[in-house]
Amino acid sequence: QDPEDQTGVKFSDQLWIQRQGLNEHNVLAYFSLSSFYDLTCNNEQCRMQGRELTFLKNLTGVEYEVAHKDPENGLYIIRKQVRESPDLVKPVALYYVVAGNIFQAPNLAAIIASRLTNCMYFLQTALNELKPFVRFDPVSKPSHSYDLSAQLPGGEKTKQKQESQEEKQQRRHKAVRAARILESLAQQFPIPGQEGKRPLSQAGVVGQTPRQQQKEAQQQPATKKRKVGDS
Repeated sequence: QDPEDQTGVKFSDQLWIQRQGLNEHNVLAYFSLSSFYDLTCNNEQCRMQGRELTFLKNLTGVEYEVAHKDPENGLYIIRKQVRESPDLVKPVALYYVVAGNIFQAPNLAAIIASRLTNCMYFLQTALNELKPFVRFDPVSKPSHSYDLSAQLPGGEKTKQKQESQEEKQQRRHKAVRAARILESLAQQFPIPGQEGKRPLSQAGVVGQTPRQQQKEAQQQPATKKRKVGDS
């Protein structure tokens, strides 16, 4: 972890603020009480030597300055920077002073990583919520459909939904069609030893209910007997 990263730290000294107040002139002195402050910085050297902060431009190294001030809203932004020359500084970190509370501002990489993590979390949550509504029917067509009407007012979701009459008719039609194709193939290419057996469509394997199959089985012997008697 980066030693400069202290985004999870907060500093506040309300007792000091009650005694001294907080304004643009003493905000750096208040900031020097926090753990964010580097005691080896040039600001500390100037304070110990009794020099004004304008003398910082003549030094090189770490220093702090007030980058933004909004006394009406109690907001101050302090910038930590490394001075390489009187006219060249390199920003290192930013700190917010809001109502006496000091925070470190996160860097751009941390902000992007946090936003991406939040996006991935909400996307995963949305996919988990949609899982119960996914319907895949390989008989009709290989596609998915999301039925959001299955969600109940109480927050519970029905895992299964009864097929509509149209879907049942389509399924039955395709099953009967498949049975006819199999019957046609069985007639064209009979299996040795199976010539006397009924085809699939007549056996009631596809497209008939058990009651219809039982009724057909009861009528079949009577028909055979009638034919034998007539002969």
